[in-house]
Amino acid sequence: MKECPSCKKKVDDDATLCPYCGYSFLGDEPTTVGFSDIYFPELDIIKEKLANKYKVLGLIGRGGFSTVLKLKDTVLERICALKILSRDLITDPEMLERFKREARLYAKLDHPNIVQVYDVGFYKNVAYIIMKYIDGITLKDLIKERAPLEFKEIIRISQDIASVLEYMHSKGIIHRDIKPANIMIQKDNGRAILTDFGLAKNLETTKFTATGKIMGSPHYLAPEQAKGEKVDERTDIYSLGITMFEMATGKLPFEGESAVQIVLKHIREELPKPSTYNKKLDKDLEKIILKATKRNPAERFSSVKELKSALEELGKKSEYIVSEKKRRVVPSLILVLFLFLLSILAVYKKEAVKNYFNNVKKLVYKDKEVENQKEEVSAKGLKRKADIKEKNKGVLPTQGKEKIMNKEISNEQKKSVKQAENKTGGERKVNSEALPKGSKVSTILSTQKQKTVLRKSINTYDVTFSSNAKAKLYIDDKYYGIIPPPKSIRLKKGKHKIIYLRETPKGVRSKVKEVIISRGVKEISEKFETTAIIKKIVAVPWAKVYIDGKLRDITPIFNIKLKEGTHTILFKHPEYKDYFRKITVEGGETVDKIFVNLNIDSTRIKKVSSKKTKPDVEEIKIKLIYVYPWGNVYIDNKKLGLSPIKNITMPAGNHVLKVVHPKFGKIEKAISFKRNLTRITINLETKTVNLKEE
Repeated sequence: MKECPSCKKKVDDDATLCPYCGYSFLGDEPTTVGFSDIYFPELDIIKEKLANKYKVLGLIGRGGFSTVLKLKDTVLERICALKILSRDLITDPEMLERFKREARLYAKLDHPNIVQVYDVGFYKNVAYIIMKYIDGITLKDLIKERAPLEFKEIIRISQDIASVLEYMHSKGIIHRDIKPANIMIQKDNGRAILTDFGLAKNLETTKFTATGKIMGSPHYLAPEQAKGEKVDERTDIYSLGITMFEMATGKLPFEGESAVQIVLKHIREELPKPSTYNKKLDKDLEKIILKATKRNPAERFSSVKELKSALEELGKKSEYIVSEKKRRVVPSLILVLFLFLLSILAVYKKEAVKNYFNNVKKLVYKDKEVENQKEEVSAKGLKRKADIKEKNKGVLPTQGKEKIMNKEISNEQKKSVKQAENKTGGERKVNSEALPKGSKVSTILSTQKQKTVLRKSINTYDVTFSSNAKAKLYIDDKYYGIIPPPKSIRLKKGKHKIIYLRETPKGVRSKVKEVIISRGVKEISEKFETTAIIKKIVAVPWAKVYIDGKLRDITPIFNIKLKEGTHTILFKHPEYKDYFRKITVEGGETVDKIFVNLNIDSTRIKKVSSKKTKPDVEEIKIKLIYVYPWGNVYIDNKKLGLSPIKNITMPAGNHVLKVVHPKFGKIEKAISFKRNLTRITINLETKTVNLKEE
């Protein structure tokens, strides 16, 4: 059994939702819902109390502890936020004291980065706080939208929260629940506002004594706070460091299947380096985050003031770097102009060298061609003469030959030389293949050809393309096959269009991107989302859920990850026949809800009993009937009243339990009372009824 942090009741270890107060164990932020999606009794009471001055505009959020509404002050013409403590929690002395402590702290603190409180009150067992409405989003939502955040943004938000903590600590107060969900970012100026002081405590009154209870959010909990030891300023520094880690990476340092696993990691394991998730993270900022999140409080910053000074120094460093870059603009322009002149000179020199080589070619061709042929003939000796004689068989001794410098050159050789003298645009074109091998002109042309090939090879690079899922690869609209396996492709330097085509269970999906190929690009790897998420699986009345033959949990189940493809979901209930449903999902898809009503979709199993069982007692006692969120309770069509209902006596046997709610409708169930019951819990949201016997 584990304890619900909202209502402090004991629930099953595998429960994802508290059956008493509705607290979700999957997250610690309030659930944002539409105003028309929920109704609660406190709303009518608040409207009655505040009708003369305030108008309810809508619902901001609802969590395990409280509900937050948006109001309009009709007298002062301003928008406000109304925080209401859940009615069921106000009977808990500890929860009520926590709410009062938060109200007192709000009234005591005055800082531009703390939300301003207008009024606090109690009316008909409803406790409320009216405060300034912050037009913006939570830091948690901002991180989800575009993490990792920019360097300057991380510094600015961290400085704002550090400024608040420095002010609070000077008053002898620690917050104990620093996290992105408790930080609002204003839209107009980007200022970070710290909210929710429900866990904050005055150090003078607590005297650093351990309470023995773990209070706070497990993902941001300092090790000493998790172990129930004494807490001080460095506890808030640790939580702020985890918040900075999340801003810089978009991830939490520790994850686990339960809150206990996450807390144990904070106690036992060192924080991973943020740069493992964000390669571009500033090294000095990473040092600050790692120092703030040391497991041993003595190794952290000794005070928030020291942390704030480190952030200010880092902010000045970034401003100095930017100013230095601006200061170098003029010298950079001079450098660019100088390089431009050098490039013009280089082009001119290149043309001059080219013309020089062309002239050399002409001179060599005109004046040295015959001499080169003579040298080649004499070098090759008799073999060359024999070849010439073989070619000139049947030709008269003087036909087709002439003597040059006491050496003979055939008509065939003369013809090849003349063909090399073709003129285009007033310049001689030299055909290297027509020239005798080994000549100087042939050697020059061969060298130029090698340089051209080398120049082409410098402007192309071998790039390896890979991915984690099967996809067809197109580069510049040309098909290159299927990856994986990885493919090495030679591409020209510059920009290229890459297209990946994936065949998913729901059709073909394409992904288009542009890449710039250069010397440093060795590999281009594409990661596709291959998992889908089912946000919620609900069954009426309830059911065990098996996915592909594996038991997942008892409904309701939240945030289930499935691989891409087709899956079989089995719903098992002892009173109904097994119900199967198939679902096909593709990577990146989100399914909001899978709902099964076994009363309609399945068939009830008929049970035949040979003997009638007598109840153990003639009358049974029920200590408590609890309905979430609330409702009118009827047994055998007899109205018992508005929940919760305590200490009632019923005849043993079969009865019909009915609960009616204006928003959630009604739930009706046949129940056999055989023994005394300590509690009957009805959850109208999930349509479930749980009995707990003595």
